[in-house]
Amino acid sequence: MNRYGILVRLTAAILIAAIIVGVVSANIFYRITYNSELAAANEDISQLFTTVSSTASIAAYVEDSEIAREVVNGLVTNSTVHGVKFKAGNVSVSTPIKSNYKPLTFDIFHPFMNSEVIGHLDIYPEESFIRNRAEVIGRDNVKALFALATVVTLLTLIISHYLIIRPMVNTGNALHNIDPGASNRLVKPDFHKTSEIGALVEDINELLEKSESLITKERSLRKEIEVLEKNFRMLFENSLSPIVLADRQGELILSNDSFYTLMARVNQPMLTNYGPLLSDLFVQSEKLIKDVKQAFQKNDIAIGEYELKTSKDEPMWSQVVIIPISTEDNSDLYQITLHDISKRKLEMDKLSVQAEVDSLTNLTNRHGAETKLEDLMQRKVPFALALIDLNGFKQINDIYGHDAGDVILKHVSDNMLNVVRQDDTVSRWGGDEFVLIFKRTEKQALIKVLDKMYQAIIKPVKLESINQEISVGASIGAAFYPESGETLEQIIRRADKAMYRAKAVKQAQPEKYLFFDEE
Repeated sequence: MNRYGILVRLTAAILIAAIIVGVVSANIFYRITYNSELAAANEDISQLFTTVSSTASIAAYVEDSEIAREVVNGLVTNSTVHGVKFKAGNVSVSTPIKSNYKPLTFDIFHPFMNSEVIGHLDIYPEESFIRNRAEVIGRDNVKALFALATVVTLLTLIISHYLIIRPMVNTGNALHNIDPGASNRLVKPDFHKTSEIGALVEDINELLEKSESLITKERSLRKEIEVLEKNFRMLFENSLSPIVLADRQGELILSNDSFYTLMARVNQPMLTNYGPLLSDLFVQSEKLIKDVKQAFQKNDIAIGEYELKTSKDEPMWSQVVIIPISTEDNSDLYQITLHDISKRKLEMDKLSVQAEVDSLTNLTNRHGAETKLEDLMQRKVPFALALIDLNGFKQINDIYGHDAGDVILKHVSDNMLNVVRQDDTVSRWGGDEFVLIFKRTEKQALIKVLDKMYQAIIKPVKLESINQEISVGASIGAAFYPESGETLEQIIRRADKAMYRAKAVKQAQPEKYLFFDEE
């Protein structure tokens, strides 16, 4: 039996209450009994006085001490009397008195005149006799009370056990044997279909019903999560693209096999940290971090293309996709996916070169030149633009054919490239027109370069098909940014006008092959 169980505690509580009630009741009963016995003793004494009143009256009347002593001694022989005092006239008779009780005083009347008091008789009750009788009666009452309390306690415990404790214990044991999520339910105990215990069983069954429903849903969700985790793990591990989960400091938390394969390809050691956002793996690490911050500030996914550091000759490029993730404990993690775009990047570079390079002369074409000019103007970089038109090229094309024209164009292009600086750009503008982008605005420096270029252009070239040397001339117009205009269209138009002024005098003054916008 559980010493802290309800039955034990209820038994202890009832016993303590019974003892307290018994002690208080015994004390009360004793006081009541004592007072009752005292009243009874006083009544007996009154009756005794009535019996001896006539004799006492005669003794008082004749003042006979002998008769008075007989009266006193006769009263003392009674067990309820402790002592007696007789006082009448000159006669005074008493017994030894050792009592704190107040005596009962009776008047002794004249034997012939009932209204005349001729003496007094003090009778002291016997205290010990009264107390003993009161204690005997009190003990009997207490015994009876304790017997009654014991019976009531036992009956209360038995009734409580069968009506409350046992149904609750059985209900608790049944509940203990029900597994979480099981379909078992509690049965209402007998005699408790509509009681509080029955209501408690109904509430417990409702709770079990809800628990079964929640646990069933949880198990179903857990199975779905397990399937999703399995599928995610399969996708993660079998992904051809490297995938990494890292914290803000760059510590790797999770990575797949493709990431380790990539590290081997770029000859990087296997580490647990490659800097924030794997930035240490890329050539433009600062740009990567800056681009990611800008994307996150807009609540976007960070996507960009960056070159990987590698000891190989061929560059390796990756498309980097970074997704921020917040965990339940408010930690910031980043899912980083790397897609190999090296082949695509190489093809795009080739297409870009093809789009901006003239296939015949390998010079920058007009599109490439315009792109470069727009970039210089966007950055407010001053420059000079020289528009060059070949003189006599059309006649060579018409007489000797297009193959001869191609030879002239290649010859002129190669010669021009040999006289310009690496910072300057020579472009085939179209047909027999060329452009020089000169990143200096000093007029004399430009004249010096264009003079060398002119001499290179007019240098003869031998045509193998006819075994003959031929040459072309040139007319050049130059303009300056920003002096000649603030737009590309304005600059080209000013250079074109200057070039046509040179073409206008090419026959009369061939040495004036160069004109400037302000002239």
